Amino acid sequence: MITPAPVARMVATRVKPRMMSRTSFACLLGGLAAFSLACDKGGTEAETGKAAEAKAGDDAKSEPAAEAKADAPVKPADDAPMPEPLPKLFEPAGGGDKCDFIDAAAIAKALELDASKVSPIEGTCLFDITLADGATSSFNFSRATLAREQVAEQIAQCSDPSGLLEASKDASGIVDICRHKPQGYLMLRHRAHPNAIKITYGGMLTRKLTPEQKPARAAAAAKLADAIVAAHR
Repeated sequence: MITPAPVARMVATRVKPRMMSRTSFACLLGGLAAFSLACDKGGTEAETGKAAEAKAGDDAKSEPAAEAKADAPVKPADDAPMPEPLPKLFEPAGGGDKCDFIDAAAIAKALELDASKVSPIEGTCLFDITLADGATSSFNFSRATLAREQVAEQIAQCSDPSGLLEASKDASGIVDICRHKPQGYLMLRHRAHPNAIKITYGGMLTRKLTPEQKPARAAAAAKLADAIVAAHR
């Protein structure tokens, strides 16, 4: 017959819990920490990726607006102050003659030439002018009839990307000057007045000149434009 004591010892042996060593417990904690870190890192990377995608989408949406802004034409300032009026030059009483704003004496003074170097052609607005290089060529002066609206349009058109036209101002900054390079003439316009003043110095008028002599005629025309404006202020 088996006694109770041994049975009790056998049961105790079977149900006795197995204790985890400190080393095993530390390893378990380390594994859990690594797993948690990996999960956090994966979640952060996913969130970062989503944020980057959202930002890229916002940038893509904003690009058309930026392009449209860049392509929008620049509107000229309508409130720009009007320059000093020059009615005697552009709107003379009674309409004036077509070249009453210039004469041989004024040309000689503006170009610092002896009076004998400037010869008017009778009945015309042509003047034969001999510059310091000794070559003689003709300069023609006229007043063109234009409406004020046409003046504004032509001033704007002188800003030509082709390079054939050159926009500038006279020495006082009052008058807009447009130079037509191939044909060799200046157009003087004032935003407050109708009409325009034309000074022709090139084209057929310089057919007898060498290429080296022609630039001096353009420079002389610019000096004459300054003198004409100054005389009518």
